[in-house]
Amino acid sequence: MSDQDSILNDLLQLLPGYGAYRTQESRRQDDRLAREFLSKRLNDCKAALDQVGANAVAGGDLESPLKVEEIRQSVELARNRLTAAVEGYSGWFNSRTVDAELLGKIVELDQNMVSLVDRLDAFARAATEDAGQLDVAGMREVLTLLQTRIDRRTELLKAA
Repeated sequence: MSDQDSILNDLLQLLPGYGAYRTQESRRQDDRLAREFLSKRLNDCKAALDQVGANAVAGGDLESPLKVEEIRQSVELARNRLTAAVEGYSGWFNSRTVDAELLGKIVELDQNMVSLVDRLDAFARAATEDAGQLDVAGMREVLTLLQTRIDRRTELLKAA
């Protein structure tokens, strides 16, 4: 950062309310980036599942693609819900204030959702390497937990 940028930033910090606004803007951006990251990762899972289905069909297995499609639709639903989710923090002219405890809960939920998507991705990757590794029950369990976390996040933000 240049000296001019630093001086300008120091001057802006002197404006009443600007520091809190920048912090809140940063939190809003972090929330959006977390949701975008999760959405991208879920798209990667869908692509892996598409490959699993294609491999099954190529191998003459006509039952596995139905199971894969069910899981893929659940992944798509979770991705859509995250993409359209309530934003984590209010805007500049909104009277709502950022609650540090709520922020902590949202961050914890985001971290938990990343871990769940990691597990889902591991299931999908294992199945692309070996079709016999398709753990439908495990994937359903992870997707149920992910949907529960998305529900909880929405409840917290709507109640705030």
